[in-house]
Amino acid sequence: MRQITTIILALALTTNALAASEFGDKVADATAQLEKIKTASSSTRSIESDFTLVKKISLMSDIEKSYGKFYYSKASSQLCLDYTEPADNKILISDTKFTLTTNGKTSSMQLSRNPALSQLKNMITACMTGNFMSLGEHSETSYYDNGSTFTISIKPSNKRVKRYMNEIVLRFDKKDNTLMSMRLAEPNGDYSEYTYTNKKINTIIDNKHFLP
Repeated sequence: MRQITTIILALALTTNALAASEFGDKVADATAQLEKIKTASSSTRSIESDFTLVKKISLMSDIEKSYGKFYYSKASSQLCLDYTEPADNKILISDTKFTLTTNGKTSSMQLSRNPALSQLKNMITACMTGNFMSLGEHSETSYYDNGSTFTISIKPSNKRVKRYMNEIVLRFDKKDNTLMSMRLAEPNGDYSEYTYTNKKINTIIDNKHFLP
């Protein structure tokens, strides 16, 4: 029995070690890399890209995938996730409001009424501006580097936010210091992960994309 227990503990420790090294080596001082991201972001006025959303629901064995276009405007401080599959779905986030369109039906919510959405807006804004200083105020932040990507793991410490969100993982391409993916993990093990590809920086974006 003792031998079996030892084996189980060893396997558990190995699993934890693999999880910890998933994003590369932990970085003690990420100041230099954060400054590179901030410098790259400071000249970014707009972003247009494709996105793939992968959703894992613990009660379901299959992984759901969705696709669409991502738009960000620094001037108006707005972002849009416009789904092409499934169609007629859209997410709009401004400084104050979260607007969701599902199957052509639109509803809105003030960010101030939902701490999780407000936290999400702060994360995305930080990614686009490179200003990560505010993220450490109400969260535990860790940094990792595997040579080609730089990863930021953010675990909210606010009790209200932790009810909805367990961890946010941001991965950046070190070639151009732009956001590659964003994973939102919930306390129950569910997660949503956005991956951004075919990025176009500082293109002219039609304002219609930011309308419901």
